[in-house]
Amino acid sequence: MAFRYSNQNIIEDTEKLFNVDCNSKRYWKADPFLFEKDGVVFAFYEVFDKVKQKGMIAYSKLDNNKFTDMQIIIEDDTHLSYPFIFEENGKVYIMPESYGKNGVYVWEAVDFPNKWQLSYKLLDGHYADTTFANINGDRYYFTLDVNNKNFENDSLFIFKDEGGKLVSHKCNPVIKDNSSARPAGKIFDLIRPSQICTNGYGQGLNFNKIIDVENYKEECLKTITCCDIKLDKKGRYVGMHTYNRLNNIDIIDVKTEHFDLLNFVFYILRKIKVHIRLIK
Repeated sequence: MAFRYSNQNIIEDTEKLFNVDCNSKRYWKADPFLFEKDGVVFAFYEVFDKVKQKGMIAYSKLDNNKFTDMQIIIEDDTHLSYPFIFEENGKVYIMPESYGKNGVYVWEAVDFPNKWQLSYKLLDGHYADTTFANINGDRYYFTLDVNNKNFENDSLFIFKDEGGKLVSHKCNPVIKDNSSARPAGKIFDLIRPSQICTNGYGQGLNFNKIIDVENYKEECLKTITCCDIKLDKKGRYVGMHTYNRLNNIDIIDVKTEHFDLLNFVFYILRKIKVHIRLIK
């Protein structure tokens, strides 16, 4: 995870330095979203536990130009990631990816930022990185459809909120292309960040201008990878798949390429446990 202060977004300025918030030995961070409450800026993100081999939702506060230690706030029996956070009618909600639960669920803060409860189910089925935006006065949900698939990254679906009922877009899938379908952060100024997954998950970002939401057309304005940005810590950075901006703050995630013994050991152990259960 990395952030910076900049008067320009990442499309306009790739030169200003990002400050890397390093991972710990046990956890890594991804999918950061920025949120401001009562004058305090928070980053909400996926924290992946190498021991438990699943993602959970955590937050840190931005304090004196650095992030505080993470606080894990939502853990489920399945993997959680991409904590799309929003506020409505004075209440704060998080809509994390919960692919393993066969649905998109929304959690409500009952004591922000530390206590959350499951509020409602938005969609049935397997969807990833669900992102909503208000466009021309209407509410649209952009999501990666992975139903009946091996978690492919090529089918972007849109659902429109019509009186509280989600209606599938007439052009679904509006995009079928693993280089640009998967959402990668909040839509801003009608620009939809998307992941490049052509030769693997989360290689970089495309920034796509929505031209026509009804007949769905978009135009790629810029493609950005780790090679295009500057980071304050050296490393072999090989991927990035989320971008968000709040006021004058940009935040991204970056992936490094290295062998992680702890992750490898617990990954193998989990595979063995699954295999034993299947045999039984």
